[in-house]
Parts: sequence; structure tokens; C-alpha cells
Amino acid sequence: VVDWDSTVINTSKTLINLHNKLSKNKIKYIEEHDWKFRPMINSDEELKELFTLFDNKHFYDSDVVVPIKDAIETIKELSEHYKIIICSKHMRSRRKLTKKYIKETFKGYDVSVKFVNSFNEKSKLFKHKRVLAVVDDKEECFKGFGEETLRVFFGDYQWNREYDKEHSYKTNNWKITKATIILYDFIGYILDTKKQKESIK
Repeated sequence: VVDWDSTVINTSKTLINLHNKLSKNKIKYIEEHDWKFRPMINSDEELKELFTLFDNKHFYDSDVVVPIKDAIETIKELSEHYKIIICSKHMRSRRKLTKKYIKETFKGYDVSVKFVNSFNEKSKLFKHKRVLAVVDDKEECFKGFGEETLRVFFGDYQWNREYDKEHSYKTNNWKITKATIILYDFIGYILDTKKQKESIK
């Protein structure tokens, strides 16, 4: 299960790119910012105006959207061995655009998409399914998943630098994410095989 915003695409930079494409009043992108886009944005009114661009038809234009390094390529590689479900909290008005982009980007790969209205709904969607791993930039999205699920806490953002080090693996690199998931799956296979052999004795 893979998150979308700030995990597969750099949503902050994409929004700023779109704003600068449409407006004469340019905003300089600053990588070190909080979820309210401070210090790039200085008021709630400006933030509200920026967030209206989530629904803009140009959001996923090639000169606007910014995929996180190696994310799309790595997800395609993982989908050759695992079923990938992109699960994201999205306003309904934005879902059609994102779903279209994901379908076009991952055409021919075992990648599907589901949307939720709140972060804690993610685990409820997969309550009766085995989930090997969850990749997300928000810790609250891990709540509700079983202990057997690998929690990959993705990114290095102001809003996610404090995290449960005992139960989560932190990285901002998709290649490392892939290697971690494959290794975790392999270790699980070895342990399951060992249990089976012991039960036969």
C-alpha cells in the first residue's frame, strides 16, 4: 500500500510550479517548509488560494508535476512481483485527475488506486487482507495495520521527523525502499518455511 502525496510525487513543489505557471506573482520554492507552506506562504488566505489548484486541470502537466526521484520507476519494478495499491486521502473534486494520471503512468502494470476521506480509513480498507508493506509520509496512516506489516516511513519533512523508531523504518530513497520490502518479504518466507518444518516434526 503506497501513499501518493509527498511519497510518489512532490506535491508541494508541484503546487508551486502550477501557481507560477498561472500567476504573474511568482513564489520561490523553498524545500524546508511546513505543511502550511511556511515560509513560502504567509497567510491562511494565500494557502487557501494555493490549495484550490489541486483541482486544476493542469496539475499533472509534464512541466508542472514533480515525481519524487525513482518513485515511478521503482513502483513499476515492484509491481512485477507484488500487487501495488496507491491509497491516498483526496478531496472528491481532485480524485478524477489523479486517477487518470495514475492509470496513464502505470498502464500495463499491476498498480491500482483507492481514495479515502481520512488518514485512519486506510487501514480499514485492508482490514481482512494481508498487507506486506505500507509506504507513507504520515505516521498516523500506519495505525490499524497489523504487526506483520512493514511500515516504511517515507521522506524527510518538517511534519514527519519525529516517528516511532521501534516500529517504523525511515527513508527518503525509493531504491532503498524497494530493497527493504524485498528483504522483509524474504525474511518472512524463511521464517514461515522454518515454522512449517517444525510443525511437521
